[in-house]
Formats: sequence, C-alpha cells, structure tokens
Amino acid sequence: MNLLQGASDDQVALIGCLFALVSSAGLMYLSFFVGPAARKRDSQVDAEPNVKQMPRRPESSRERAA
Repeated sequence: MNLLQGASDDQVALIGCLFALVSSAGLMYLSFFVGPAARKRDSQVDAEPNVKQMPRRPESSRERAA
C-alpha cells in the first residue's frame, strides 16, 4: 500500500480502473463455465433433433412492403 500513498490522484484512478477491468474479466470468465449458457450447451445436443422448421413460401419482390 506504500505505492498508493506516493501516487497522484490520476495514478490511483488508473490503478482502480485497471483493477475493475481485470476483476470484471475474471467474473465473465467464471460465469462462462458456471452460468446458464454452460448448462444450455450440454442439453442443446438433445434438443436439436426435436426442432421442426416452418415451411417458407417464396416471396416475390412485388409482395414485399416498400
């Protein structure tokens, strides 16, 4: 903490911003492995064969809205 006592206000603010960026990146990294996206990724393999796509009708350029 002796480093922060000799630092100017701008330097302390810069160190705080860097700490906030590093800590938020660490939280995002952890949430990738723990969060709902990881659970959805594991169950997505089972869900994909059950998905049915709706048939599309061909659209001509006259049918589109201007």
